Amino acid sequence: MLIWKRNTESYSNSWDAYLGKWKVGSVFWNALTRGDPKVWAVGCTLPGIKDRLGHYEHEDEGKQRLERAVAYWIDKGGIEEREKRGEE
Repeated sequence: MLIWKRNTESYSNSWDAYLGKWKVGSVFWNALTRGDPKVWAVGCTLPGIKDRLGHYEHEDEGKQRLERAVAYWIDKGGIEEREKRGEE
């Protein structure tokens, strides 16, 4: 459902998530976690979803968390994906 793009800016270690052309969140390395194994932070920019979705040990766990949040937002908002409606 989401399109993941690596952020290639200098000093950045993150993935940005897009729903179509809209950026809906990020999974990024949080260098301030010192000693905590949960170094991947998840942020979301969708209205009605909290902006900080927690910290995780692996980036894939963070991506899964953001994908669940976006799926919830789509489901509760009554939004249908184009493929599900049969449109292109």
